Amino acid sequence: MIKKAFAWLLAAVLMIVLAVALLLGFLPPLVGVRSILSPPAQTALALVDVTVLNPGEAPRPGQTVLIQGGSIVGVQARELGLPVEYQRVEGVGRWVMPGLIDLHAHVFDESDLAVMLAHGVTASRNMMGSPFQLRMRTAVAEGKLAGARLFSAGPTLDGTGAPLHRVVDTPAQAVEAVQDSVARGFDLIKVYDEVSPEVFAAIVAEAEAQGIAVAGHLPANVPLDAILTAYVSVEHAEELWQNQLHEADDAAIDQVAARFVAHDTALVSTLQIVQRLVDVCGGGEAALQQVETPFINPLIAWMGRMGLQPWIAGAIDCDNFAGTVNRMQRITERFHRAGVRIAVGTDYGPHLTAPGSSLHAELQQLARSGLSNDEVLIAATRTPAAILGRSQTLGRVAAGHAADLLLLAKDPREDLANLQQIDAVIADGRLYGPAEQEQLQAAGMDHAGILLTLGRMLGR
Repeated sequence: MIKKAFAWLLAAVLMIVLAVALLLGFLPPLVGVRSILSPPAQTALALVDVTVLNPGEAPRPGQTVLIQGGSIVGVQARELGLPVEYQRVEGVGRWVMPGLIDLHAHVFDESDLAVMLAHGVTASRNMMGSPFQLRMRTAVAEGKLAGARLFSAGPTLDGTGAPLHRVVDTPAQAVEAVQDSVARGFDLIKVYDEVSPEVFAAIVAEAEAQGIAVAGHLPANVPLDAILTAYVSVEHAEELWQNQLHEADDAAIDQVAARFVAHDTALVSTLQIVQRLVDVCGGGEAALQQVETPFINPLIAWMGRMGLQPWIAGAIDCDNFAGTVNRMQRITERFHRAGVRIAVGTDYGPHLTAPGSSLHAELQQLARSGLSNDEVLIAATRTPAAILGRSQTLGRVAAGHAADLLLLAKDPREDLANLQQIDAVIADGRLYGPAEQEQLQAAGMDHAGILLTLGRMLGR
């Protein structure tokens, strides 16, 4: 009787918690974006006597970059004079390059965007959307919240009831889901594993009619060429290994890569998150010492810790699993050699991976996969901008582009670790020097509470 009463009490408490969370999720005016850190004002800036580095192009020393109203308005020789209204930022010996872009993120908190910016990530594509990400996107764009520029997929479309996914198991539901995402203002349609061929075709046709891009996983029952025709990017090299190239030799990998090239479909490899699993596998609680938990929302950290338990406890065949990253790197290397566009995405959020720092870990993984440092930088700037459909405004240091820039002490092509020696971040024309970067780091530890986070995740 006591056990039964306790069970009923526990169920009642859980129902109350869920009800409160749902209420928070459905009342956005009451739980709008938290003002954890306001950005600096936009000012007219002149980065004087810098070396301009556009990845994939020859560096241009002795340049002055002129910034006004959030945009680059000119790149000129240092000898040319400056209008008096420009604030001079002396750049002798420094390098200016485009800000980094994380093309596969799971943004759960305002703090995520702040700490990303502190690490030089000036734009991010959120890959599992809810209305809250749209509110954050607006707050950043309107200069009310300091953080990375945000793009967001709508709710993940799937054929099963996975947590936080939107189930679409008929073509009519698929059309409705795409129309709903477009009406709400999402930037992308994300497709998951279990959609049927008929539902997939309906998603793609409606997305094309609505003028919105599609990306995602590889649905098991949909032909690869149909997927590649529809997608701007396939997410996760792991998906290729599991669904198309399991234990495949190099010739088979190259054949699939050629199909990617023919359709001009990019691969977002997301290697570092699987490396995280390898690193903790069988390591027990001590393996968690490497985790940057202060920069992870508490609810997401708890979920990540629960998800990691089989690896931490060594319940997985760790020796065999360690080969997964090697296989993913081999696929990425062969794809790169074949001419497939590789783009940087971290998949941060799950498995106790932190925003910002995970991108630098991903860059190192791509370098281990055979990309040169300059090619890694292309994968973190120019290629993501193209996949986002923003080649004319993001990913380059050029007039007419957004002033999303990094001011670095050293050439990042010589050592990717130089990307972590940031003298200043410029985001939307706003200058974040050392003091402002410290503020961003502090804001990166200012997390929403568990109930509020859960409500936002469940909100519609």
